[in-house]
Amino acid sequence: MLWNPYNIKIEAAKYAVNISMPHTFQVRLLIPGEPSRNIGYMNPYQQGFNSTNPPPRPSFSIQSTAFEPGEALLFTADAGNSPYGNRFWGDPYSALSNNLDNFQLSCSQPAPFQGNFYLKPPTTVLIPDAKINDVAYQVYAQGDGNNYIGYKLFFYQLFLHKGSNNRASDVTTDMGSFAPLQTISQTEDGSSGSDAPWYVSIPPSSSDPLRRIDQYPVTAHYRFKWGHRVQWLNDTIENQSVRAGPYNTPYLGYNTIANHNMRAPWHMRSPVEVCFRASAAGGRYTHGITLDDPYGWDWRDTTLYPVPVSGKNRVSPFGRPADYNGQTFPMLDIPTEESPLVSLGSLQHAPLSVFPWHPTYVFGNGMADPRVERNVTTNYFSSSEWQYIGIHSQRDWKRVRQVNVNPSLADDAYLYDISYETNHALWDRYFLSTLPGTSGYSPGDPLANPRLVLASDVGSPELSELRDFHRAARHFTIKGGFNINSTSETAWAALLASFRSNPAMEITLNDGTKLRANDIYSRLRNPYDIKYTNADEKDESMWKGYRQLTDIQINELAREVVREVKRRGPFVSIADFVNRRLVDPPERSNSETPITRTGLNGTLQAAIDRTSINNKHLGDFKIDKTEYSMGTWERQVQYGTSYPELSFPVKNGGSGFGPKPDHNHWADSKLVGAPSYLSQADILQKVGPVISARGDTFVIRSYGEALGNGGKVLARAYCEAIVQRTQDAIAPDDAGLDPDPDITTNPLAALGRKFKIVSFRWLNPDEI
Repeated sequence: MLWNPYNIKIEAAKYAVNISMPHTFQVRLLIPGEPSRNIGYMNPYQQGFNSTNPPPRPSFSIQSTAFEPGEALLFTADAGNSPYGNRFWGDPYSALSNNLDNFQLSCSQPAPFQGNFYLKPPTTVLIPDAKINDVAYQVYAQGDGNNYIGYKLFFYQLFLHKGSNNRASDVTTDMGSFAPLQTISQTEDGSSGSDAPWYVSIPPSSSDPLRRIDQYPVTAHYRFKWGHRVQWLNDTIENQSVRAGPYNTPYLGYNTIANHNMRAPWHMRSPVEVCFRASAAGGRYTHGITLDDPYGWDWRDTTLYPVPVSGKNRVSPFGRPADYNGQTFPMLDIPTEESPLVSLGSLQHAPLSVFPWHPTYVFGNGMADPRVERNVTTNYFSSSEWQYIGIHSQRDWKRVRQVNVNPSLADDAYLYDISYETNHALWDRYFLSTLPGTSGYSPGDPLANPRLVLASDVGSPELSELRDFHRAARHFTIKGGFNINSTSETAWAALLASFRSNPAMEITLNDGTKLRANDIYSRLRNPYDIKYTNADEKDESMWKGYRQLTDIQINELAREVVREVKRRGPFVSIADFVNRRLVDPPERSNSETPITRTGLNGTLQAAIDRTSINNKHLGDFKIDKTEYSMGTWERQVQYGTSYPELSFPVKNGGSGFGPKPDHNHWADSKLVGAPSYLSQADILQKVGPVISARGDTFVIRSYGEALGNGGKVLARAYCEAIVQRTQDAIAPDDAGLDPDPDITTNPLAALGRKFKIVSFRWLNPDEI
């Protein structure tokens, strides 16, 4: 399954898909009245290429495909005109198997899928016609003591084709020259362990009768599927069940948006996930976004059939295709010249991390990182801990972690609260001028951000000055800037409601039509003409709908924002306002206080979540955060009931794994982060260009009186001046931009910037 999460159409180039399946399978026939027969060991490596060191198999090609905005497509085996849809993979190094174009994956095959690529077993068994319908078979993969598996990685790689002669095979024959677009690894530490629950054998009772592939199309048996997929919102019953013995681990929901980077170029567990998972045999559902799924794609179940739309098979990244009726899921924004960035808050769509354990929306959001303690921003692991971690410490985890892309790993911090750090780095140091990048603009023309205007006392600057990275800011002022330290509910309500319908404010929708602003908050700057009104996760408005706040919701939100300002303020910067507080966690379970909770979210998000705005999202698909015991099996992590207990206690001794995840840092629901979930960053996309942590305009009132003999007051006078801090320094530095840093030789520089009198008036006594 490939998904275009962006709000634009993607004309994808040709891809090569490589699946590392190092497992050797033993196939046995069970013929009534006869001993079971081993027909040999089969390995996907039998797909050969002309190379002295062929890469892992199998490999396939995907032809150039157009993905509509938000479209997710399912690609399955396309055997072309092969008889009955069954194509022989070919002997190693044959011309047929050397060309990936002969083994295409297509998104247009009709369901139920009957296209196959097959291998021949090394042994041929002749079965009498009278018995063929009663023959069953078993497949042994590993775990039976016969070492039918090599110690290699199980991962999936997607390559952009850029070889010669338009052959996707070039990627596979010279993999070292092609960096993968995406790598997904499901090996926690390089061990031979597998997550698939059928790793020992498939019972004969679950298999179909044998069929001749040269006479009938073959339908894949779901119990023989080997692979992984993204965890669904509402997963299959089999995947949520709890098995006895060492597998007695509760199903743990996981948020794939707020607690995972969906577009990371490689997906793999960190040491925290490895420890949280605890072993190769237990804790199958504690390790993140992907899970092994032998049941979820049973092609006999029509609810799992993809939905054909315009000749392509659509699916959903979040559940059964039939539940979502072929809809699309555009979640990430791409700026265009027609729809430029106006607020730094729009950078929530920027791909700021390659690591899978970071959130999909990084910037502007202030959620605590589950893999980092609450009072810090970094969870430090040395390179030795990255290299040797998990129960199979003899494996080179460092190499596995990078999947051979970057085997070098220094003593650096890779687990850190990236939202906190990027907010701290960007909010108070940059602004967006919204100056057009094309010709035809003259200083003074309206900008995309109408609240940004040229300063009245700097004359008419040259266009080159306005485009200068270092000098542009001195030429602009904000019309109607808002101080985030305000404790006025009325003022906050006015700010939140300032995007109401008026002749000067319009929103351009995705289809190019116009809509009055009217309190519209949308993850996408060009929203779809769909309004979210508490629909469930299967409704299109959950994934495309904009939010429209009512008067009640605006007042409710303003009240909660003021509560947070009083609790956390005064804020010394915008980043201080956007970020969570670095505070100690509570001393024990279920003992959060108003202060400890400030470490969970930024100011606006904490206020939003105490209102009714996101009730539907927070109430459905809740994520269990309780501590639990993973069983008594050796090497299982034993979680206790005390909190914060930030170490990893294990049955056979202490742990050097560092801090364990803070379960209160996980998102409250799987729907947190969905496009219709109003987030802190969504509001900052609106208000970001006008907020400030301090005021530059001040009202000064003065009083004077004239006294006569004996101290008698002869006259009184009252006046009021409005003064404004300007961009000009009293004693500028050599560049003329900032105050001279050397106040010893230039003491006037300590006075900062010049003030100007904007207005002056005399006051009457009744105005005081």
